[in-house]
Amino acid sequence: MKKFLPIFILFVSISTYAQNYRTANTFETNYYEDSINSEVANFPFKTDNFNVQNGDTLISFLEIFNPQFSQSAPCIDTTSTPWQGEKVLLKLDGTDIYYNENNEPITIETRANIGDAWLLFDENIKIEATLSQIMNQNIFGVVDSVKTFTLQVFDSLNNPISHILNGETYQFSKNYGFVSAPDFYYFPSTMKHDLTGIQNTRLGIYNITRNDIYDFEIGDEFHIREGTIFSGHYYKVIILTKQLDADNNWEYTYDVPRHIFAGYDFDIDADTAIELSGTVPLQLLPQAVISPFHLPNVFHQYNSGFSTFNTFEKSRYNNRNQKRFDTGFWQNFNNCWSVAFISGSQKDTYIEGLGGPYGGSSSGSGITAFLVYYKKGNETYGTPVDFDLLMPTKSVINKSDNLKIYPNPAQDFINIEIENVSKLDFNILIINNLGQIVQQVILTQNVQQIPVSHLPKGIYTLQIRKEETVFVKRFMKN
Repeated sequence: MKKFLPIFILFVSISTYAQNYRTANTFETNYYEDSINSEVANFPFKTDNFNVQNGDTLISFLEIFNPQFSQSAPCIDTTSTPWQGEKVLLKLDGTDIYYNENNEPITIETRANIGDAWLLFDENIKIEATLSQIMNQNIFGVVDSVKTFTLQVFDSLNNPISHILNGETYQFSKNYGFVSAPDFYYFPSTMKHDLTGIQNTRLGIYNITRNDIYDFEIGDEFHIREGTIFSGHYYKVIILTKQLDADNNWEYTYDVPRHIFAGYDFDIDADTAIELSGTVPLQLLPQAVISPFHLPNVFHQYNSGFSTFNTFEKSRYNNRNQKRFDTGFWQNFNNCWSVAFISGSQKDTYIEGLGGPYGGSSSGSGITAFLVYYKKGNETYGTPVDFDLLMPTKSVINKSDNLKIYPNPAQDFINIEIENVSKLDFNILIINNLGQIVQQVILTQNVQQIPVSHLPKGIYTLQIRKEETVFVKRFMKN
């Protein structure tokens, strides 16, 4: 039987390697992802206010909603204490004390050195923490010294017992606080929070402002599609000038060398297009609605029973940060909000350096906007829209007795059957609803099978071209 003895750490002789670590501070906002609820990724760790007395600092945390992970149907409580608890006491000797929902203390010894142990928690069960490692670690591209502590659980008689927290590890760094942290409010639960971003030093995930979103450079090029699945406006936009206005917001002038409205005419069963004058798309006009102060996961209530909130995350556009106003929530009881799976919930996405809003239809009209391609200096994303390809050619042959596609809808393949053509060697283009060519094949037979199993579900345009002759059909991929 192991006797659990009080452990005293001699801070006078501790190495400089162990100095000046803190798990929280009064000037930084960190973001953490929840290990259980995907809806609350990038949850903020933010100071509300602090008070210093005799060298000790008492910090209270911003009161925002907390995930109710223990319920069978997880929800968000908009009046609950945040995951880090109501407060933390940062003592002058390097001891950080957090408190759970029962006001029971959880102690972190930030000046511990390798092998030092301390009593982290002592309520019904005892949890011992041991500083198991100190090493330099890469945190979002910046090297910092990180301390790791490991847990062991004992019963009230100081006997080691089997427990899910045995061997669990948490980390805090010298400059950025927790790298991974327990859920202090529900401690000793097993929920864990991992660092995803740091606001002030702008590492990893961070809150993007209006000027971050509309931070273009002269010469930046954007290709945007705006419309429905059957028709849309395609824009090519180039930034000409950039300056700050009286409120220190960016203002720009643009050139729109190509603007084409392309659609599908069901009467003639063909794509049609028209060249238009260069109107700047809304997605590249700086919007006044973006607040620089909104934290992630802040509710915007529409009425008594329905709300949305904004989230931050990395985008698919070269991993740039994005802010999204999405995910409908229903208020089901008291102040508990549950995810509502509604059509068009993916909407209003703003991307760092790329503008916005992009995404789904917030009005329910079915009109969406997508950034198809961009070029910023040497950085590119996507496939440029072929604006000439969108325009009608001189000869369009698309009668049903000339071209057949089957099965339609398709799943694994489509058969292309073309008649009344003496010479083949046609170029087959499969184009998605963003105007991007997703597949290209040479037609060498009157009946030819084309694999499409790799394509995402959706409606595609099939164009078979040779010189000025083009066959045009639509098919659906299930």
